[in-house]
Amino acid sequence: MVVGAAMVGAAGLAVAHASPALADPTTSYIAVGSDTTENVMDAFAVAQSGNELGSYDAVNPVTQAIGEIITPSPGGAGAAVVNNNSNAQNCSFTRPDGSGQGRLSLIAALGGAANGLASSPGAGCVDIARSSSGPTVNAGGALVYIPFAEDAVSGATSSATTLPNVDTFTIQNLKDLYASCGVNPAPNDFVTSGGNNYYPNGDSPGGAGNFNIDLYLPQAGSGTLAFWQTTLGIVGIPACDHQTILAGPNAGQAVEENDGTAVTSDTIGYVPFSIAQWVSQRNHPSLDRRHSAVEHTIGGVSPCLSGGVANNCSAANAILNQSFPIHREVYNIVTACRVDATAPNPGHGASSPCNLDPNLQSMLVGAGSALCSDSIIIRQYGFAALNPPTTGNDHCGDDGAGLRAIAPPV
Repeated sequence: MVVGAAMVGAAGLAVAHASPALADPTTSYIAVGSDTTENVMDAFAVAQSGNELGSYDAVNPVTQAIGEIITPSPGGAGAAVVNNNSNAQNCSFTRPDGSGQGRLSLIAALGGAANGLASSPGAGCVDIARSSSGPTVNAGGALVYIPFAEDAVSGATSSATTLPNVDTFTIQNLKDLYASCGVNPAPNDFVTSGGNNYYPNGDSPGGAGNFNIDLYLPQAGSGTLAFWQTTLGIVGIPACDHQTILAGPNAGQAVEENDGTAVTSDTIGYVPFSIAQWVSQRNHPSLDRRHSAVEHTIGGVSPCLSGGVANNCSAANAILNQSFPIHREVYNIVTACRVDATAPNPGHGASSPCNLDPNLQSMLVGAGSALCSDSIIIRQYGFAALNPPTTGNDHCGDDGAGLRAIAPPV
């Protein structure tokens, strides 16, 4: 976890090279959830004064352990508004891994249903859910998804991949692979691109131009998983798509979002990978989980630009290409009535913190909010600014009805 100006190195907390390690801090706001946005929100937390924000990573950033217990200490200057339940000072719960688990943990902290993990947060123990997937629009919703940056998602392979011409893939090729497991029934379940046939079920007949391809998806609850499924029309997890590594030294391990282990272990693997995360990890070696993963062109558009020249992100000073065809906004989810007095109560009485919170508003809402004003951090961590927005996107800090989700009670 990264908190305010304090770098915390206790068990399970994100490390930012502090020595010696400091005691667990008391913070006004607790953020959990998305792997895609954890680094930029960690850096934003560091930029805030007074231990205002504590941002817990999706997995232990030191050991990469998944699903361990974390113990935030919400309190501080905003505690009377943020945590109106006496149990909020003693919060221990399973570390949420991804956007979905973050959102469900926020709901649990509002007094709603348990988050489905081994241990759910108590009332008042989560304030912000980081999310790389957007809302299912519900104008009467009790949660609001506040956008703050633009990302895009490409496909990645190992730099040593034995798959030829994957830079020729189109979005339709990816739909035919991931959603349909090939365009014809077995044994002809292949997709043709760049003069080669790619077999997603491992049944290539061999010979010139025929190649098996292992299609990977990140873990359940991942915002990138939900976005990739929506973009490509994937229903459930088809038999040809895998969330466990099939080959190489890491066979049997779970595929973690924005981590290149799967394709580094399996040289015929292909996995969705946030372009912003790839750039962020390149820019910050202490955060690097790419291993040998490299990003690829889709539909003839390169994932990055460097001095206006298209490239695969490895060029010096490469930044996200905002013309990339598979792009998305990223969000922080909060209880809507804490930033908008007209929004409904989440529906769980005293356990739902529903006082208007000017501190939370000034941090996240509007183009002049602290986060939206920090364009340097947003760009350092690989994202593109939403002010002004790319065509079809929201503005940074928007919180209108079209960004609401989940009718009360949540």
